[in-house]
Amino acid sequence: MRTKGTPMLGHGRIYDMAEEFITCQPFEIPAHWFVIGAMDFGWDHPQAQIQIAWDKDNDMFYLTHAWKQRHTSPNDAWGAVKKWQENVPVAWPHDGLQTEKGSGLQQKSYYEEAGFNMLYEKSTWEDGGNGVEAGVFELRDLMQKGKFKAFAGLRDFFDEFNQYHRDPNGKISKTMDDILDSIRYGYMMRREAVQKANIGKSKAVKINFASEW
Repeated sequence: MRTKGTPMLGHGRIYDMAEEFITCQPFEIPAHWFVIGAMDFGWDHPQAQIQIAWDKDNDMFYLTHAWKQRHTSPNDAWGAVKKWQENVPVAWPHDGLQTEKGSGLQQKSYYEEAGFNMLYEKSTWEDGGNGVEAGVFELRDLMQKGKFKAFAGLRDFFDEFNQYHRDPNGKISKTMDDILDSIRYGYMMRREAVQKANIGKSKAVKINFASEW
């Protein structure tokens, strides 16, 4: 299922567990943990911004921040989340490659100009695929095993978590899923997460001093 993208059977709630089961109280993220941000573009439907902390030693994931808003420009979105998203790598979906007819710029470029540290490529699994069902399956599995927690107070996330469902034909209902989609993008690109202690630090540049003389 995870490699072929075959939908899980059945209908009804996808994350069929009580929100209390995945809730934890907010805490200071240790400096050696890894963090990654992610976003879902939107205008008439909300755009969303999230951040995930990853405790690699215990393979635990924590949703630490979640925000969404309709009819919000990249600059206004940056103003809303800059406090926690600045310099954090941000994963994004394929529609970030869409270009505006007037300027010819890709959608993600406007977010880069606003201040977001957008990843160099769209969100994919390590093998290059981007199957939705794989992400839904793995995140649900993490939740059931107690390996995915969300900070208390992230009401927009929990509202989506509680209503995320499949229709009678087994298809995912594409309503109120902006934050959930963002989480999936961030999880897919967790290989690009950075240690909290290194956020904002420039990457070392290798210089070849070999002479051609």
